[in-house]
Amino acid sequence: MAKMGTTTLIDYMFKKILRPQIIQPSFIYNYPVIMQPLARVSDTDANIVEQFQLIVNGREMCKAYSELVDPLLQQANFDIQAQASAKGDEEATASDDDFVTAMEYGMPPQSGFGMGLERILAILTEQDNLRDVVMFPLMKPEKKAQDIEICEVDVAALYGELPTLEEVESLAKKYLKDTYRHCLDVANVMKYFAKKLNQNEELRYIAGLLHDIDRDYVGKDPSKHLGEEFEKIVGEIHLPQCLADDIKSHYTAKTSVAVSSLLRRYLVSVDELTGFIFAVGLMRPTGLEGMDYSSVKKKLKDKKFAAGVDREEVQNCEKYLAIPLDEFVPEIIKAMQ
Repeated sequence: MAKMGTTTLIDYMFKKILRPQIIQPSFIYNYPVIMQPLARVSDTDANIVEQFQLIVNGREMCKAYSELVDPLLQQANFDIQAQASAKGDEEATASDDDFVTAMEYGMPPQSGFGMGLERILAILTEQDNLRDVVMFPLMKPEKKAQDIEICEVDVAALYGELPTLEEVESLAKKYLKDTYRHCLDVANVMKYFAKKLNQNEELRYIAGLLHDIDRDYVGKDPSKHLGEEFEKIVGEIHLPQCLADDIKSHYTAKTSVAVSSLLRRYLVSVDELTGFIFAVGLMRPTGLEGMDYSSVKKKLKDKKFAAGVDREEVQNCEKYLAIPLDEFVPEIIKAMQ
């Protein structure tokens, strides 16, 4: 919480303290301007935005707001968010120059409304877990050869020629000593999710294996991590810059590389959590076998256990993927086995 900006801190306190106490259906409105940088400022009060949120039984059911279409105000809001991001606030909204440019050409008044059917079903069926009411088999597209070919073409167009797995693994063994096991775990977890999501497995495996390639070389000095030495190391195998940026995004507080793509969101979500689960396994006679979320949750509450692990980073899956920790942990354990 020490790195949270004012906006993120207010939002965090609302979600963790106030929202769970709102049981009866209630509309929350008159949001402060700093809470929603993309929303239109009210005509009657310059300190609030035109936004409302419906809360039922402590849950957000829908959110709606008028879109801000003034390029000068939007740029000013982005600048404020950039300042918060520079101070370490990972929740700050990233600036979008193309979006502001589009506004400068002209943008009509507009508004947005979002409401998930599964949230209503969860209330009606008294389910605590959204996954229990979402019919994934009906929503998941059929895996076709054509889909796979399109995925491969996109990767080739964006990243160019990737280094071979032999080159990547040779580089990892050359520079990774103490950190090798962790990087291998992250690589396997990234590959596991890539397969589930019908994404390029090789690309995500490489990102996972090389995400901490310089840690041992720079003496685990966080100020040097993903800096010049990292560029030199991955340059030995001519790693595409786009993939190097993907890797840098998992330490966005230092590199300022936005966690924007799906690959980046998964990398930043599995990194710290994978290391923590491995540490929990070391304390169990059976290792990862038979481990479940309760085992991990118990150790998370013990601040003395793996004290160097940032508990907020462990929960990145909720922030970047909107997947509850109790659902994400079993998947990580399965991927590591």
